[in-house]
Amino acid sequence: MPMIAKAEVETEHASRYLVELCQHLDDKAQARSDVPVRVEWSSTKGTADVGWGRCTMQATSSRLEVRAEAADRDPLGALCEFVTRHLEARGATEGLRVEWAGTGLRAVSRGDAGHRREAMREFHRRARPRP
Repeated sequence: MPMIAKAEVETEHASRYLVELCQHLDDKAQARSDVPVRVEWSSTKGTADVGWGRCTMQATSSRLEVRAEAADRDPLGALCEFVTRHLEARGATEGLRVEWAGTGLRAVSRGDAGHRREAMREFHRRARPRP
């Protein structure tokens, strides 16, 4: 049974962030055909399947609902950190914050750079194809 994390991100620009994140992932997947990433999206729904984890998003007029799932804690943490970094970077001007619930994952503060770097390394390590 997979582990699941959910976040509800309050923003009036949910659709824009959903599309930007999905386009970013799709661009990366197109540039590196050896990375098994599949992304599908519209202006209100998006799905990114990275093989070892999956992220689904739904945009409403007032929030972006995000659901991440993976087989265990480490890949789920890496997927959540990837989504958090990209959404918070794109929404920095409005102070966008992503808070995950439902996993018992360690809460990562903006100042916890070492943990964030390690989570991103884990995401990219998992995204690489195995020989």
